[in-house]
Amino acid sequence: MAAFQYFTEMVGRLSNAPLIRYAGEEEFNEKKYHLVFTTWGSLEGNEEYDQYLLYINQDNNMLEYATYTLRDNYLKMPGSSIVYGTMGFNDYRDVEGYKVPFEQNAFLFGPKENNKDYLHRLTLSSFSFDDFELSELYPDPAIKPIGDKK
Repeated sequence: MAAFQYFTEMVGRLSNAPLIRYAGEEEFNEKKYHLVFTTWGSLEGNEEYDQYLLYINQDNNMLEYATYTLRDNYLKMPGSSIVYGTMGFNDYRDVEGYKVPFEQNAFLFGPKENNKDYLHRLTLSSFSFDDFELSELYPDPAIKPIGDKK
């Protein structure tokens, strides 16, 4: 659940990252994208922080794909450290002035030419802000919030 929440809030969270770099342009599925690299800690890969390559559609300036490392990979076997994923964002809707992706498709490795080749899909039926008390998110005061770091 934390990952789903993180991806829904990704644009806002990643805008707080201290390391943001323009990574060029790429054409994919007949669309042109600006690529933006973002992370925490250092530009070099490390075990503590995930790294993200964002695909921002040049026509509408919306995030359509985010390729990310899997530092919290549950596959603790040889070679699992090279596994990475991509989240595709679709069906953006305006919610109180904020664009929310109501469809998120997870892909193994990079974005796919066919958006139906996903590992799993999250579809939101509704979305609202501040619908419950913040204390409900942190029922155990011994567990410290981790902030933007996934």
